[in-house]
Amino acid sequence: MPRSIRGPEVHRFPEERQARMDELLDRNSSGKISAAERVELEALVGEAERLMVENTKRLSQYCRRHTGRQQQRRTPVTVWVSEATARP
Repeated sequence: MPRSIRGPEVHRFPEERQARMDELLDRNSSGKISAAERVELEALVGEAERLMVENTKRLSQYCRRHTGRQQQRRTPVTVWVSEATARP
């Protein structure tokens, strides 16, 4: 019987941080965010993006080890676009 292969350790963004980020994103979307809240939001988004990149690296390393080849080198990213710079 083949041995079970354990997948990579993937870290989740803490629920309380996600809830706060969601709250600040809503406030930002409605135009009701303060300068201090915007700084907090940017820090939370940066933290979430770093976690996503770290998880992506872990998954990529896992795939290379277990498939014998490297998957396409793509990393998902979040892009923030303000209404003033967005074009239809």
